[in-house]
Amino acid sequence: MENETSKIKIAIIIVAVVLIAVVGYLVYKYKFKSSTLNSPATFGEQISDKIQNPGSAVPDANPYDAKTNPYEAKVNPFRDTYQNPFK
Repeated sequence: MENETSKIKIAIIIVAVVLIAVVGYLVYKYKFKSSTLNSPATFGEQISDKIQNPGSAVPDANPYDAKTNPYEAKVNPFRDTYQNPFK
């Protein structure tokens, strides 16, 4: 009889601990997490209109933009040098 009552007490304690853990998790999830995760604007969205791009004022002075490639010209040096006899 004493063995059965001690098993029942242990089962009640285990159920109470699990119930307290579940309730604590739900309170933590809905009270603390939802207020920070569901905020209307993140920090980046709040400051995005206040940030200026320093690279927008840089002039376009790239020395490699010049057309220095000799192969871009549409000149074929082998045109009209070989006549196909079977044509």
